[in-house]
Amino acid sequence: MMTATALEGSSGTTTPRTTTLTSLRRGDGARVVGIDAGCPLPVMQRLCELGFCADAPIECLRRAPFGSPTVYRVGDADLCLRKALTDYIRVELPA
Repeated sequence: MMTATALEGSSGTTTPRTTTLTSLRRGDGARVVGIDAGCPLPVMQRLCELGFCADAPIECLRRAPFGSPTVYRVGDADLCLRKALTDYIRVELPA
């Protein structure tokens, strides 16, 4: 069974800046940190099968004129996702 990655930091430590995949702009790169716990299990499993697993490098390549869908490079694959799915994926932005 798959679980979402915890996104909470300890008090007194600096936590990396995390956001949803939706907020990346064209050309931005990031690293997947996990999938939101509110994501339905079958969707979570499918996203992991597609490569949206913890520590996977990701880059926003292209966005449709009205913002959805968007093409992302995950590892060596280019994948197109709608905003409803990218809202579940948490990423860490580079420092």
